[in-house]
Amino acid sequence: MERTYFKSIIFNFIKNLMAYALPVVVLQFVIQPVIASKLGEENNGLILTIIALNYFITSITASILLQIRLLQNEKYEKEILVGDYNLILLAMAIFNSFVMAVGTWFYMGAAVTVWDIVLCIVIALLFLIHDYIGVQYRSEFNYTKILSSNIVLCFGYLLGILCFLYVLNSWKIVFIFAYVVCE
Repeated sequence: MERTYFKSIIFNFIKNLMAYALPVVVLQFVIQPVIASKLGEENNGLILTIIALNYFITSITASILLQIRLLQNEKYEKEILVGDYNLILLAMAIFNSFVMAVGTWFYMGAAVTVWDIVLCIVIALLFLIHDYIGVQYRSEFNYTKILSSNIVLCFGYLLGILCFLYVLNSWKIVFIFAYVVCE
């Protein structure tokens, strides 16, 4: 019995490690170098700044929601309660949208268009939704779903980069495509 339990822990650890490592590897070693080579150093620096702002804001807002949900999940299930998570998610989505709009405008300066701002907001919302869905999998300790979701995310990145290279010349499509495919 203990041996099976230990194997289960190791197997879940490996699945979880792969789930979080795969998208980082694909993004850092495939997607971002391709975008950088196509758009140049200066534009790539701007892109990395906007994506970093997106990750930063999403990490802060999603972590608040995720921690509340993880901490309250057992209580809500035991007492058959419905959480206020969707309202909190909506508030976080509004906050993320505002910060990304201001950040995109600030960093892109005179070159910014309304379309740039809208697409950056879409990316921020997709990141937030992806993280929100992921917490459900974590609360169920379903590491297979987390891994599957992130494998699909990687596939979406690869499809998105192909779309970027051959159809649309907008780096934002890579992230939008990846997260839409994933969800």
